[in-house]
Amino acid sequence: MEKLKVLFERERPKRSEVEILEQIESHVEAGDIKGALGFLEELRSQFNTFVALRIILRELVRRLKVASDSEKDELRIVLKELIPHINGLESNRQRALLLGEVAKAFYLLGDDFNGDLALKASINLAEEYPDLLKEILMSLIEEGLLSKAGFAFRMVRNRDVIEPVFVHLVEKFYEEGREDVAFSILKMISSPFHRATALYYIAMVEENRNRGKAIRLVETAMREAEKIKNPDTRLELILKLSDYLHSLRGERLSVMDILAQSLSPKVGNEEDDANQEHEG
Repeated sequence: MEKLKVLFERERPKRSEVEILEQIESHVEAGDIKGALGFLEELRSQFNTFVALRIILRELVRRLKVASDSEKDELRIVLKELIPHINGLESNRQRALLLGEVAKAFYLLGDDFNGDLALKASINLAEEYPDLLKEILMSLIEEGLLSKAGFAFRMVRNRDVIEPVFVHLVEKFYEEGREDVAFSILKMISSPFHRATALYYIAMVEENRNRGKAIRLVETAMREAEKIKNPDTRLELILKLSDYLHSLRGERLSVMDILAQSLSPKVGNEEDDANQEHEG
């Protein structure tokens, strides 16, 4: 009887990977995440495996937000079963993205230790992909995991890659009216150039809401810009900010203003840099 079963399985036509993905999606939509796992072994394509894992992980994270303690115990088992499949992927980009989701899942389970391990692995793998770093960090912030986003920020070694992401996030959250989040992210920016740029962007958002507040933001941006060490970069940004500040005040930027800016020495000193570094 066993031989007949083996023979039947050999003769049974194999399903396409699209059909397998559809089966996985159907099980996930029906709430049967554990059942969806059984189809992963049938997938041979690395990309299709990635797609399937992402479908399952997103549903798992969604379920964890409303799960009872008993349900969380079941979902923890599923999460741990997914990790070998994730580690089996060859693409660093795909593993980074999925491990970012795994980190969120562990945090939602109250397991900070494994969450931090997964997040660290995710950030390390994503360092060469600025767009992916932004997605991972945005995802943490959207879930309200600001302290974990800060933890992730500090792990990024290449500040030139991550600081422009901060600027984008500050502007985005300020536009959405989430000023507390925007200023929390602003505090994480260590570069005076990027701090000044972020303040300039949110001042433009504020221009039609509260012109007085916009002016104060630009004045703060000017003080940050004065700390920039590169003289050409410092002068270029200060002139841009000065022009905008005069525009907000209904004034024109005169030749004497430009000369005054170009002749003024750098205001920031070692003490300023130390204070700025401490704030960052």
